[in-house]
Amino acid sequence: MKNIYKYLFIAISIVIITSCEDEDKNPFPANELDSSAVLRTLNIINTEVDINNISASNISIEVEADDFLNNSRFESVDVFVSFVDAFVDKDGDLTPTPDDDDDISKEDVLVRNIPASEFSAGDNGKPKKVISVAASEAIDLLGLNSEIPKIDGGDIFRIRLAIKLNNGDIYTSTNLNTNVAGGLFFNSPFRYDGNVVCGYPETFLVGKYQLEWISGVFPAFGVSQSFIDEEVEITASSGTARQIKAVTYLKEFAFSGPLNFNLICGKIILPKQDSPGGVGCGGGNIMLETDGQLNAGAFDVDGVDDSEFTMKFIDAVNDGGCGASPYEVELKFTKI
Repeated sequence: MKNIYKYLFIAISIVIITSCEDEDKNPFPANELDSSAVLRTLNIINTEVDINNISASNISIEVEADDFLNNSRFESVDVFVSFVDAFVDKDGDLTPTPDDDDDISKEDVLVRNIPASEFSAGDNGKPKKVISVAASEAIDLLGLNSEIPKIDGGDIFRIRLAIKLNNGDIYTSTNLNTNVAGGLFFNSPFRYDGNVVCGYPETFLVGKYQLEWISGVFPAFGVSQSFIDEEVEITASSGTARQIKAVTYLKEFAFSGPLNFNLICGKIILPKQDSPGGVGCGGGNIMLETDGQLNAGAFDVDGVDDSEFTMKFIDAVNDGGCGASPYEVELKFTKI
């Protein structure tokens, strides 16, 4: 019986690993390249909006345009912004003030159009540009000036990009496949979330922690636990951004990779990202993210006690072609 399981384990591992290798290649069929385009993420410069200084904050990323025909068709990029009120608790008791019962979310508005002529050639010859949107500009465009007191930590200023070609084609986050959005070949999500945050020292909530798996089982391949109890190391790249250097994913397969999360005013928020190890079954990578503030893990909002915290998120929000339904994961971390 052990041998049968061993062979099944090896076979499934090969399928998943092979899918990951294929996913790093160009996901567009060769005959479709002349009708495709991407905006590859080169650098995430800043995606934090300081709740104590919103007007001075900005969201800034560097992207590279590629239309697969030496950019002979690349015409321009449209920049949009929307606002997501992530902390709405109508008639509830989980929010700090009654104002939080109001949903002040706003739909996309156009910030600007950037013509191809404003891009400059990178080392590889492809056009690149730093795109920035000031939070104050976003607030004006979205009509949020009177709603600023209702903006909470964890709310999101969402930037959406759209690449336009001279034949009229437009490519953006609403009409791409998962290989393009999260794949290593393109890394072209077209969407960037500027989280409203409270700043913390980079010495807070870092170091060695004991990870304890509380709940969450990947619903395929006979997995018994999505994560395992183990010692992990957490590092900081800013006052709010944290990364677990390596965490084990899917107990029976022991995939390993980083896990990124943000400290959002007492809440642990995981932005949408590849599940650790960057694995999939031929349909891009399996991805995870936190489902709003009310379903997030928690830590000491005052930034004093970092002895323990919890993490909650939804895994398989993209199932990577593995046929798995989204499910909630809860983890607990205790400082060693």
